[in-house]
Order: sequence, then structure tokens, then C-alpha cells
Amino acid sequence: MDNFKKAVDLNRVNLKPGPAGLHLKIAEIHEARGNLDDAIKEYLEVVRLSGRDNSLTVKALFRLGQIYEDKNNIQEALKVYSRILGMRIPESKYAEERIASL
Repeated sequence: MDNFKKAVDLNRVNLKPGPAGLHLKIAEIHEARGNLDDAIKEYLEVVRLSGRDNSLTVKALFRLGQIYEDKNNIQEALKVYSRILGMRIPESKYAEERIASL
């Protein structure tokens, strides 16, 4: 088990229901390391913890959409981008562009 996984495992108890920002950072690290399934779990936890209109939610949703695209899971990507579109925020325009491109 590498050091990153050990650190995450040891501190996971302390993170729940900890701040969404910590989960976001863990998700970004998983994503950078190519651990996409783990990144998805952490991004979903960010969304759960941060609420509907939080900037962390938007960031996590966009990252989820991109991961789903990278995994060629277009249906899930469309769901995520549609959720952002429904939030009626400035970033919704980018979600609309992603939907149109898929």
C-alpha cells in the first residue's frame, strides 16, 4: 500500500462528515493519479456535503462530467452537465456547450 493510500485510509474517519474542501482535494489527487473510480466517489461526496449552490459543488460536478467523458460514459456525463445547467449559474453556459458537443 503506498503512502497516499495509507494517509487517506487513516484519516478517512476524520474527514466524514468533514469539510467538502478536503474531499475535493482527495478527489483531485485520485484523479491526477489515474484512480478515476476513487475520484468519482470523492467528488460525489463533495456534492453531498457542499449543497446545491456551493462553488465546490459546481467544481466537483464539472470534474465528474469530465471523468465520465474520459471513461466514455456519456449518459452519466450528460446527467451531470444537465444538473449544472439546471442550477442557472454563470457556469451553466459551459455545461450547455458540453451537452451540445456530446
